Amino acid sequence: MTTPDIALRLLDGRQAAQRAAELLAVHDEVHAELPYRWGPDQEDRYAGRLPVLCRQPGFLLAEARHGDYLVGYALGLPLRPSTDWWRDLTSRLPAEVTTEYQGRSFALTGLLVRAPWRRQRIGESLHDLIMAGHPAERGLAAVLTTAGPAQCAFGRWGWRKIARKQESCPGSPVFDVFVRTLDDHDYPDPRLARAGLMVSDVMAKFAADRDPWMLESGYFGEPDPSHDSEPGFDPIDERVTRCPVKRA
Repeated sequence: MTTPDIALRLLDGRQAAQRAAELLAVHDEVHAELPYRWGPDQEDRYAGRLPVLCRQPGFLLAEARHGDYLVGYALGLPLRPSTDWWRDLTSRLPAEVTTEYQGRSFALTGLLVRAPWRRQRIGESLHDLIMAGHPAERGLAAVLTTAGPAQCAFGRWGWRKIARKQESCPGSPVFDVFVRTLDDHDYPDPRLARAGLMVSDVMAKFAADRDPWMLESGYFGEPDPSHDSEPGFDPIDERVTRCPVKRA
């Protein structure tokens, strides 16, 4: 439960763009913390990317406010069939997992809560609101491997790690790729269901065949309870890391 004086609201891209200054202020504040420690160049690139995200079809923003004060938000958008979201994986995944089609995936591209407002389940409420606001079959997110509270939160919320991604330029951060369905955490994807397979079955077999570390490290196990905290994090930055932004 969130505190009673927190108001949650779901907005579209036009409404989100009108709040860009507030969104960037929260983003800058959260990313000044560990494990991010973003510099001015990274923040400038994100500031340039945010309006582009807001213009994408299906973009959503869930915001949490205490009065007029923005304490946190989540944002995301549907992936197009031509998306490059699956680029930069450290290990190949089956085409059944990475193939995108209209209405298949909603990418959760950010979830941030200001530090004084954490541990009140505000992040969870924002997550639930935005994930319930779209009709996609599954959600996707990429969480920084060093963001312990974020990793734990995604595990509690029913997401599964299935891979890792890292851009090729030197110093690029490493992200864990998470997947979750709208209403069933161990879901049969429509295309896999015809073969009688669950996504977790496919990924577990793939991991055992190709990368036993994924099983040994708990990729298909329970989250570490020692990280019992709410995240203030940006679970997926796509091109907003240390590499120059690649424009379509």
